[in-house]
Order: sequence, then structure tokens, then C-alpha cells
Amino acid sequence: MLLSGNLNAQYLGTLQFIPLTSNTLSYQTPVKVQLSTLPQAFIGFITNQGLILDSIPAGICNASIYISGYHSVEVYEIQIEPGKTTVVQETVFEASKSLDTVWIVSTPPFQSPVMLLTWNELYRMPGTALDLTKAMQSYPGVLPKPGFGYHLSFNGGASFENAYYLDGFPISTLNHFAVQGASGGPNALINMDFVKQMSLSSHALESEIGNALSAVVRIEQREARSDRWGGRLTQGGTDYGIMLEGPLGHQTGLQVSARNSFSQYYLKAFNVPVLPTYRDLQFRLHTRFKHNSDLLVTGIGGWDSYALNSQGRSSDALLYNIGYIPQGTVQAQMAGVRYRYFTSRQQFIVQASVDNTINKAQKYKNNSGLFNDLNLNYSSNELKQYFKIQHAFTPHQYFKFITGINTTQSNLYLKVWQRQLNALFLPDTFYSESTVPVRQWSCFAKLYAVVLNNRLHSEFFVRSDYWNVSSIKSPFQILSPSVKLTFKSSHQINLQGSYEINHQMPPAISLLYNRALNSSAAVKPVQSQQTQLLLEYQKSTQFSDRKSTRLNSSHIPLSRMPSSA
Repeated sequence: MLLSGNLNAQYLGTLQFIPLTSNTLSYQTPVKVQLSTLPQAFIGFITNQGLILDSIPAGICNASIYISGYHSVEVYEIQIEPGKTTVVQETVFEASKSLDTVWIVSTPPFQSPVMLLTWNELYRMPGTALDLTKAMQSYPGVLPKPGFGYHLSFNGGASFENAYYLDGFPISTLNHFAVQGASGGPNALINMDFVKQMSLSSHALESEIGNALSAVVRIEQREARSDRWGGRLTQGGTDYGIMLEGPLGHQTGLQVSARNSFSQYYLKAFNVPVLPTYRDLQFRLHTRFKHNSDLLVTGIGGWDSYALNSQGRSSDALLYNIGYIPQGTVQAQMAGVRYRYFTSRQQFIVQASVDNTINKAQKYKNNSGLFNDLNLNYSSNELKQYFKIQHAFTPHQYFKFITGINTTQSNLYLKVWQRQLNALFLPDTFYSESTVPVRQWSCFAKLYAVVLNNRLHSEFFVRSDYWNVSSIKSPFQILSPSVKLTFKSSHQINLQGSYEINHQMPPAISLLYNRALNSSAAVKPVQSQQTQLLLEYQKSTQFSDRKSTRLNSSHIPLSRMPSSA
């Protein structure tokens, strides 16, 4: 389907919409598209490549897509670039009555006002430098900078109380230079060129997500371009990189990026005591087997090191800092695979992933690097394997039921050797080495319901957890229920209230030290109870115009943390 216009071709782009549905859409299936940047709606038909719109003015636009017999799809802030095909892939569900000649137009029934940031909003936000964490820290309820390392703290919670997901796969950190029990350092790990949108929820956490108390951050990656291969070279304030993307056949797209830092060179010129070096690699391979199934393989890795500027210009500040700061390496990798299958009103998801974080640090007397001068040797490793099966059933336009099971196999390791002074101020050594295998199983159920003529949206869900290291052995004693009600008093005003109970095991560093000290103290999951009221005024469908007022009250009682008896 072509859109004619009088604009020069260099200011025009292409939009390709690929619907994921249980049934094959025939070439006779009519489609109506309304773009926010054009005054008229366009009517066409589905092809074997989905829906292709040519000659669209470059810039940002919203799209309302109506497919006969299916619920409408709203896509916000699509970036149309000149001479490039932008691919948008969305799941569409059949309406309760399928008519060939009647347009079924309805608002999406299962949308709740979480904090949603699109790529365009992240890109335009001043001061973020294309960094996801800096964008989040500019929002209410997020502590701007609690200390060194740019740790993320939501509503007063600790940084290890957050959960991060990349295309639904758990990831331990969003930044380079992550340390055990924290969320990362000052440099972003995720390439912004991959990001489609990011959602942030600090209340009524999704039921399938366990081991989180404060917030859940979901990052969704965009589709690769389908017309031809292309790339992008970038140079930021601290690194340079390259990104390549393009099709591998008609149904497969691949994105690959690599970045390397150069900040260590000019930091050395400024006589900074620590010289950080980092590099990362990210990829995403997405293929569609049929009209109703797809496979996603994605991964990301960061390799960091921090060295001391022992050759810098001599000064009191430099000598003091390099005298006690250690040097070491940090590695963080994640890889996952997901398979989805759609039927008429059901969706099946099976996914598995591996997440690994390694920290090493050493400190030598006078920074000599000699074995006899070793004062500190630190090594930690967190290897986690995730597996999830999820089933969604939509019996009616305004009802949806989701069930699933999760399992996590974690191997935690910590080794510390350090020279120190004992109680008599005599030279002594401290050595500790511990390994803790952690097994977690959980099952969850969630119900969405929309009543009162699409004005009252309700969500009820519950999750049951079991940890092998917990002193509570019955999974029915660790229940995390939640209820969320959203009332739409008008098209612009939403009133939401939620109550939830969540559980989380103590951080890995606490479990490891508890095991190293042979503590007999009982280990119980930390519990939080949170009540929230949210009043939102949405000026328009453009995210940049959305304004909201939030009132949040939370209470987090802590159970016994690991300690020596």
C-alpha cells in the first residue's frame, strides 16, 4: 500500500507492520491505518510481508491500526527515518465477533498507567547521554544518586531490591562496573539503539516476577530493519561503537553492536587515580516460523577493568587514592532464548536464559604486583539459570487469565583473602571461601478484568515461592498477592489504587557471608507490604505531553537477615 505525497524522497521513510495472530490473515483482510502526522486514514489489505506503508514523512508519529475482526492496535511514538524501513511487530487478538465488512474499533483493554518511556523520549531527555539509568533517575520516586556507582533506588529501597528484564529475560545489571549486591556503575551496558521502549513499575509488581521488592524495569528491544542491511557508527563522551542490522531471509532479522571505551586515555591526562576501561557486545536474532509462532535469541555482555594511574603526576591526592583503592575486573553476561505460539485465544511462552556476573579485585603493597606484597584478593561469581513456562487465555475481549511456573538455579561463590591487624594490632590474615547453591521455584496466576463500559480495570494475581535456603519450607507460607484497580473517570484522568505483598531472599553477598561464618541463624525472605494511590492526568497520547501526580505510601518490614548466631 502506497501513500502519495509531495515531499522530497529524502524526507520520506517506510513503515512495516507485522501482526502476530493465531490465524493466517488472507490477502483480502482489510486494514485501516491512521497516522498522527497525516490528516487522512488509509485503507489497504494484508500482504505476505504484513502491512507496508511507503512515503511516510520522517519524524515521530503515532499509529492506530484497525484489522477487520481483530482488536485495534495503538503504537506510540514511532521513529520514521528517511530512506529506512521501520519494523513494528505487535500481537493482535480476535474480537468476540469477527465480521468481514465492519470495522471493529476499541481501546486496548489491558493497559495500566505504568511509567512508560519510548526510545524517542529517552533520546530527547536532556542530560541522559543516551543512558537508561540516567533517564530513570530523573523521575519522581527514584533517588538521583545515592552514592558512588549510580545505584538505582526506588522509593527508598536498596539497589538489590530491583529486578531488570530485557525482552522478558532477567538481567543482573543495566550498567558497566556492577558490584555484587548493587545495580551498576556510571556507564550504560545496554545500547540505546536496540531499545524500543522501557516500562518502570514501582507498585503492583507483575506476579510472575519474584525476588523483587522495590521496582521492576522492563526493557523491550525493537525489531531489525527488513529492507536491507545497514549500520550506524557512534562516538560518545566515553566510548565509540558500531551497530549492524538487517534481514536474514524474509522472516528473520539480526542486530549486532559492539562498543569500546576510550575515556581511560583522557582521564589519565587529567591525573585521575582510577582508569576504567569497558567494552560490550549485544545481539538480537528474531525469526518468525509461521504466522502464529516466533523464536527470539538475544544476549548481552560487558567486560570491564579498572586500573590505577600509578604513572600519573605525583600529588598528595593521587598518592593517597592509589594507596588504598584496589584494581580488578568485572564481567556480566546474559543470553536467552524464547519461543512463542499463538492459538485462537491463547498464547504459550517457553523461555530459558543464563545470567553470569564475575567480580575480581586485588590490592598490592605499593602497587608492586608482587605475590609477597598481596594485601587483598577478592573473587565472586553469581551464575543463574532461569526457565519459565507461561500460558495466557483470553476468553472475552475484557477478560484475560495468565498462569505460569518459574524455576531459578543459582550458584553463588565468594572468596576473600586479606591482610589485616588483629585485636592486638598485630599482622594477621583473613581468609573466607564459601559456595551457596540456591534453588527457587514459583507458580503464579493472574486475572485481568474490564467492567463498567471499559472504565474500571482490575488486576488480581498471586504467586507462591519456595527457596531451598529458606527456613520456611512450605510454599503456601510465602504467598505474594496483589490487587490493582484503575478507574477511568474520563479519557484524560485515571485513578489507580493497589495493594501488594512481595517477598525477596537476602542478597547473595549476605547469604555467602552467612555461610562462610557458619551462622545458624534462620534465613527468611524479606517481606514488603505496599499500598499506593495514583492520580494521573494524561494530556494527550503523546508521551511528552503526559503529566501525572503521584502519591505513594509503602511499608517494608524486614525479617531476620543472615548473621552469625
